[in-house]
Amino acid sequence: MIELLMAATLFGAPQDSGGVEPRAPRHWGAPDWERRPIPDYPEGESGVVQALVTCTAGEEGRVRDCRIDRVAPARTRFGREVLRRLPRSRIKDGPIQPGDTMTFMIWSCVDVLPCEPTAWPD
Repeated sequence: MIELLMAATLFGAPQDSGGVEPRAPRHWGAPDWERRPIPDYPEGESGVVQALVTCTAGEEGRVRDCRIDRVAPARTRFGREVLRRLPRSRIKDGPIQPGDTMTFMIWSCVDVLPCEPTAWPD
């Protein structure tokens, strides 16, 4: 049974000033997803796989310039699967504006209950 879970911690949610002047890009935690990225679980792997991802918000709810900051376990192919699925995802309209960045974690499990992310190895 494959179960996909996603979580994130906001790294200081900035407040929009409401002004009309251009603002500097801001950094956020996980966005509210309109269409979540749902990566495939890597074939031949088992247990918990997770990736810490940073992306830039693009136009029309798209994400762009995504990179994998960290994966666990170290040799998982899950990061590649996450990057492959991110172009299909969309974030909801809201405080995150084009040019802002966001960092979030995606994890998935197979044959593990409860399905929870693990502590990052040192």
